[in-house]
Amino acid sequence: MRVARSGIIRSCLLKFVNRLKIPGLVMAASLTLAGQSGAPLGSLLLSPDPARMNDLTAHLKSRHQSGEDYVIGLFKTHDVVFLGEGCHHCKANELFVQRLIPLLYKAGIRAMGYEMSCADDQAAVDALVNAPTYDEKAAFRILQQWWFNWAYQEYADVFRAAWQLNRSLPKGAPPFRILAIDAKADYHRLDPTMGPENREARSIAIGGDIDKIRNTRMAEVLTREVLNKGQKALMFNGNGHAQRIYRRAKNNTSERRTSVAYLISQQIGERAFGVSMEGPMGGTDDPVVGAVMASLTPDQDSVGFSTRNSPIGTMKVKAAADQVKIEDLYDGYVFHSMRMHWEPSTFRPEYITDEWVKAAKRDGTLPDRPSITATTVKDAAVKLHNDLEQQLK
Repeated sequence: MRVARSGIIRSCLLKFVNRLKIPGLVMAASLTLAGQSGAPLGSLLLSPDPARMNDLTAHLKSRHQSGEDYVIGLFKTHDVVFLGEGCHHCKANELFVQRLIPLLYKAGIRAMGYEMSCADDQAAVDALVNAPTYDEKAAFRILQQWWFNWAYQEYADVFRAAWQLNRSLPKGAPPFRILAIDAKADYHRLDPTMGPENREARSIAIGGDIDKIRNTRMAEVLTREVLNKGQKALMFNGNGHAQRIYRRAKNNTSERRTSVAYLISQQIGERAFGVSMEGPMGGTDDPVVGAVMASLTPDQDSVGFSTRNSPIGTMKVKAAADQVKIEDLYDGYVFHSMRMHWEPSTFRPEYITDEWVKAAKRDGTLPDRPSITATTVKDAAVKLHNDLEQQLK
């Protein structure tokens, strides 16, 4: 599989909003792109060095840790671990996170921040994961309150994994919490005449500077619900939010973006840790993927490693106009599900109904426009999903 992840998703999402012709949603598409690093790591290297790649293979062989063991082990010396997916809508990432939830609890970690939910919906999330009976419709409703077409089974099943864990706990044991952390958009804020070419629409819907507001809200929730209570948490998000040291240029200006990992790091220093999730994209022709694959035995399909003091930590990659050391881009990497073909998350179109669209227009999840119907939203979302599926083949 030789694909540039965010380029595929960017193209599909822009097709999606253009097909819908919904005023203001061109900017909204950037919500799902906020975490994208741009391409597989090896393709970003400024000077691929075969000797360094051989050293990386030897390094990983000598101290192999599965992706799951690596992430859990980080909590021995860190309070918040940001686990960022570089490919939204890739089901392998969500399945990996689902596997982590019981392991986190066993290690004493009682909470996971979840970007794909709004902080305003925390009561609904708590009710869902602690209910006597699991309510899948409620799970999808929470996701779609975050981003209107986010009707994906594997993202919903993250809530189910927490519910299953909580149902298995002995009476009186503290439950595992999914923390809804993102800011909520309100499309009632848009001027009715605003057209789809206006790229400030999402910022208007979110209430101001989208980068600052979203990441600040995430940091506030983590501080209040985790750090102030002397606890620890995993944070699952797009990997742009997991960049603790490097700050990307904002809109091709000299201003730098502020991630939640950066904000939390300002509070607790290196007790915060940012990890990027990677997979087999790029194939073994990609130098880093090739080095990772060469380090795995036939029964292994994942590995996690920290970049500082690794053979490639000081190597530089391209990040727009910047040249950044790998160890500054992310503190660590998890390459997982390396022996499987990656596929899109499972889209559930039946959750996009006339009833839901009416409610979404009332509460501001969608702009109230006559052109927006369950059919137009569903058809465009199905087209996006099918396009991504073709690109990943």
